[in-house]
Amino acid sequence: MAVLLSLLVTGLGQAYLGVWVRGLSFLISALSIVFFLEPYLTDEQMLVIGVIFGILSAIDAYFLAKKINQSPK
Repeated sequence: MAVLLSLLVTGLGQAYLGVWVRGLSFLISALSIVFFLEPYLTDEQMLVIGVIFGILSAIDAYFLAKKINQSPK
């Protein structure tokens, strides 16, 4: 579930897992890069950056969920 949420909105998977600061850092980083580089990038380049951040966020959410699920309760 966390991976799917991260693919929908960067950082949402981390927030779902309860790691809010990490999720917000993914979201703020992606938005900041696109916002500051927007005058210099084409729409296609901004889309690629967004997809890259989404994939990185999903990978991080996967490993974070795996770590949380393996920890003793």
